[in-house]
Amino acid sequence: MAKQVRSSVFGIRAETTEGTYIALSAATQFTVLREGFSFQSGVETVDSDELVNDIGMSEGFVTRESPTASIPKYFKHSGVEGQAPDYALLIKSAMGTQTDNSTEYNTVASSTAGTSSAAAVVKVDTGEGALFAKGQALLIKDGTNGYSIRNVKTISTDDLTINYNLAGAPGTGVNLGKAVHFSPASTGHPTFTAHLYQASSSSAFHQAISGCRTTGMSIEFPVNELAAISFDIEGISFYHNPIAITSSNKYIDFNIGASELNASLTEKAYKTPMALATEIATKMTALAGAAISCSYSSTTGKFTISKASGTLQLLWDTGANAANSAATTIGYSDAADDTGALTYTSDNAQTYSPSYTPSYDDNGPNVVRYNELLIGDYTRKDNRKASNVSFSINTPKTDVEDLTAETGVSESIVLEREATFSATLIFQEHEVTELDALLNNTTTQLMFNHGPKSGGNWVAGKCVNLYMPNAKITSNVLSDQDGLYVVEVEAKGFVSTAQKDVHINLI
Repeated sequence: MAKQVRSSVFGIRAETTEGTYIALSAATQFTVLREGFSFQSGVETVDSDELVNDIGMSEGFVTRESPTASIPKYFKHSGVEGQAPDYALLIKSAMGTQTDNSTEYNTVASSTAGTSSAAAVVKVDTGEGALFAKGQALLIKDGTNGYSIRNVKTISTDDLTINYNLAGAPGTGVNLGKAVHFSPASTGHPTFTAHLYQASSSSAFHQAISGCRTTGMSIEFPVNELAAISFDIEGISFYHNPIAITSSNKYIDFNIGASELNASLTEKAYKTPMALATEIATKMTALAGAAISCSYSSTTGKFTISKASGTLQLLWDTGANAANSAATTIGYSDAADDTGALTYTSDNAQTYSPSYTPSYDDNGPNVVRYNELLIGDYTRKDNRKASNVSFSINTPKTDVEDLTAETGVSESIVLEREATFSATLIFQEHEVTELDALLNNTTTQLMFNHGPKSGGNWVAGKCVNLYMPNAKITSNVLSDQDGLYVVEVEAKGFVSTAQKDVHINLI
């Protein structure tokens, strides 16, 4: 029976050691897929140039694996303040650092709205300034400012200077939200194992990629459509219907006519059931001193262990290591030993459904409207009209080739980070701000806030914020869009001694 794509289930879990497969361990490690995802194995090859008295090609060889995935999602908050969304690991893998601020702080006296010569300052209680970070988003929960979203630009003791001025100075006791803050780092980007199942129950297959890194993120805010984010992923190893052998299921106790023998399988995740069958045959044969075969059927999904002659007993129930037997893992019943024959086929076919029923964030996507785009210095408070805004953050990696590694690759290193902002701005008469910044190579800052509003106020726990403290306008083009003049603007973030290039917040 053919299997459909729409029932696909996707999960991710951070690795302890890069490239070492790790199984999912909780229902919350799943995240919703969208149509158009891809999950692919891939290998690199090298061809022999030996001449073998024929014009045909000589033998080719697989060198290393190069699996990839592309995961499109809607860009949204988890729906709970201070709680990261279920796909946060994909963002953290690209950015490097994630801080979940579960405690909300508020203002004390003497916060300011900012003037033409001084940026706005949000003041917090003594000692609390150290609990904030540059680039972190604040949701300033006062009606005067419409629950404004702003980013921390600099910190001086307990004074938080913000990136853009406010309509009015916040009073005392104004709550500041609980941001999930992704900030850029140069090292320490986590890797993860990605899992794809055909379905959450009665799944036709289970595929996985270990050693995954997010090498690119594309974030789109098209007007009157749903905000979206897409992740490009590259990994080290690919698995199809993997079987994990651990200390609790690694033994095969058996007898070939003399004393009991105890085969100990190597603890690891086997990329395919066939790979595990090879391991079983190798370990049992080495102990027996006679050939014992193990095969896996791609037709029935069952294992078969056999010996050509003599005696073969599989001691699933009475063996010394019955408590840590591989029996049920490879489909054999452990209620009794298998005796009286030379060939034994497992009782049950392999199953591929996830061990947990997926649990997803209870928050839907948001339409791109009633949003906020600010470009320029701290004095700019007017919302820049635009029909499309996008951000791309690319973090390409290089693989560290290692002849001692099973895959030929022992680890990977993130090489660089490039953050780019693009927007289609609605043309305004007399407007030359972005063009002037381009021509004069002026450093500017920009911020985009997206999410729902209620009564004109941003809704806590459902908004996203992107912020570039330092950016250069690299393109400014007046063009025709459906008969209207628009300005196509592009800017690139950069790092200075005082500021990073890009921040992502869920607030």
